[in-house]
Amino acid sequence: MRKIGIGLKRTIVSCLAVVFMAATFLGCGEKSTEDYLVDMEMFSTADGSASIYLDKNWDVEDVGVDFWLCAGNEAGTKVVLLMQFPKDGASIDVSDMEEVQELVKESYGLEEEEQTEAPEIPSMMNLTAGTGTMTVDGSSVDSYVIFGETDYAYYALLFGANNMNDDFIAAANVSCSTFCENAP
Repeated sequence: MRKIGIGLKRTIVSCLAVVFMAATFLGCGEKSTEDYLVDMEMFSTADGSASIYLDKNWDVEDVGVDFWLCAGNEAGTKVVLLMQFPKDGASIDVSDMEEVQELVKESYGLEEEEQTEAPEIPSMMNLTAGTGTMTVDGSSVDSYVIFGETDYAYYALLFGANNMNDDFIAAANVSCSTFCENAP
């Protein structure tokens, strides 16, 4: 058996130490829920029936439906649409989640490319999520869409960005975790 020289042993130990330190610090760049929430504030539908935390620098856009919320950044490169479909059918008549999904897919040219794990959303059940593309104001953007329902309504939450990345999806998941329904 061949002996390793002391200099080579030190080099190997030093290299291993650098690798372990790098592995330890790689996780340090991840943001916590609290880190995201510092830059967010509550946004509500016009009728107050649903709310969610979003980037505090975003602006609300009136989409003409009091129980929907549309907000985005000033540059127009990021947007969220929270669509509520009350189950009483008084406003927008949909009978189940499949109809909601079809309506949203047709209205926004939504093309899901990959199913993803749905985030936890308080009081929502039957959650599904996916990433893909959608059309907003005539432009195709990356999308992250979540469908779910409560006892009161069906929901579609569409998050769009010119360049979807893990940080944007992580922020969207934090937003979803702050969802609150105030059913009339």
